[in-house]
Amino acid sequence: METFLTDAITGEGYNVNVETPKQKFQFVVNQFFTEFECEYARRRTPNYQQRVGEWLSGLPSCIDIPFYNVDILALAKDLQEIEGDTKKSWEDAVLKNYWGFMAHHIIKLQEKYND
Repeated sequence: METFLTDAITGEGYNVNVETPKQKFQFVVNQFFTEFECEYARRRTPNYQQRVGEWLSGLPSCIDIPFYNVDILALAKDLQEIEGDTKKSWEDAVLKNYWGFMAHHIIKLQEKYND
């Protein structure tokens, strides 16, 4: 996940040079706080990870991750984050948890690089 997300983050369009993983994950989190985080969002969705997931589902331009269901399922298979066959229940679980899953990894990696 770390390599995938690091490659997906870009400062293009923001006139920001982000090269190292630390710079990239800090940039994404800064964009979240700039574009989405506010008192209303915190009251509406108290869970930080869920708020980041909501923001990601709005397709911010600083990170290029799949958003079509077919692409999300292909990514899950490629990354082997979920094992199993392609039964409907497996697909539903992947799609239901996708944005929160991505948010979790972004938060975890940002914390890793700021320790």
